[in-house]
Parts: sequence; structure tokens; C-alpha cells
Amino acid sequence: TGSENGRIGTVTVNVKTDNYQDFTLTVNINAKDKIKPAPEGISAADITYGQQLSESKISGTMKDGNKEVDGTFSWKDGNVKPDAGVKSYEWTFTPDDENTYARVTGSTEVTVKPAKLTDVSVSQNEDLIYSGNEQTARVTASAKAANGMAVKFTYSTEENGSYSETVPGFTDADTYTVYYKAEAENHE
Repeated sequence: TGSENGRIGTVTVNVKTDNYQDFTLTVNINAKDKIKPAPEGISAADITYGQQLSESKISGTMKDGNKEVDGTFSWKDGNVKPDAGVKSYEWTFTPDDENTYARVTGSTEVTVKPAKLTDVSVSQNEDLIYSGNEQTARVTASAKAANGMAVKFTYSTEENGSYSETVPGFTDADTYTVYYKAEAENHE
């Protein structure tokens, strides 16, 4: 869109002919800006970590005075997979009538919820036999995270205790409970 309306200049053309008298043709050049609709109530639907931004639907209206302008919203980079949290992203509004209305850009906040780990499993590989010495069970731990993120497992002898990446060891013959946490960035 330009910034001027009305007459912006002239073009003069000298016309030479074989059978008629030469003449000068003057063309007046006028311009008219496209109308830039104003955004009203623009918001975006929440998505979950691992989803593309394009899966967040933009809602709201674009207005020319009191008149609603028909068109479509799209994300500037709809292929991005945002981290969990709230962040502002750029959108573009493309009017159905591009002869009258200009494209408009803006931004709105998108809430990206943390993903959930799936298929979380921790199991002891074998029974331990009392030896009088401290022993640590070998365990197999696995989980699936969105976007192939690494999952970190930590262990503790108390549910609300201190957790570490090392499975706790025990000396006395007994049955013990070991608590674990499976964590990954952008996951709950």
C-alpha cells in the first residue's frame, strides 16, 4: 500500500504517425490506498508441546469501521513447534477482496501446554540375593516424549525425598519401595 491518495503525477507521450498529424498524449496518474482493516478481539487457541503453531486457530475479526472484513488468518511461521509456555507469535490477515483491502499483520499470545510423557515404565531386571553388602538393583526405565526429547529418570527412597539419577542401594534383606520421577523439558 502507498501513502498518497489522488493525483500523484502525469505521463506525457509523443505520438508520431504516418497518416495523421503527430500529437502529444498526457495521462494523469491517480492512486488510492487500500483500506487497512483494524483487528478486533484477536486470540489464539491453546496447543500442546509437540504441535505445530498452525494447529492453533486464530479467532477474532478485522473491521473497516463497523463493517466486518472477510478473509483468512494464518501464522507467519506455522511450521514452528513452540516450547511450552506463553509467547507472542506473528499472524497475517489476507482479505478476500485484496483490491479494496490491504493485508494486515499483527501478533497475539499463544499458550503452549506441556506435553505428557507416555509409555512410562520402570522395572527391576532381576531379584537380589542377600550378601551382607550393599546392593543396587539394575532397572530398565523407558518413556516416550514429544519431539523425541530425552527423558531423565531420578530415584529416591522417599516419595518427597531427595532424588538422584542413581538407584538407591540396600544392605539388609527386605522388600523396599523406590520412587522414581520421569522428566523431560516441556513435559508435565
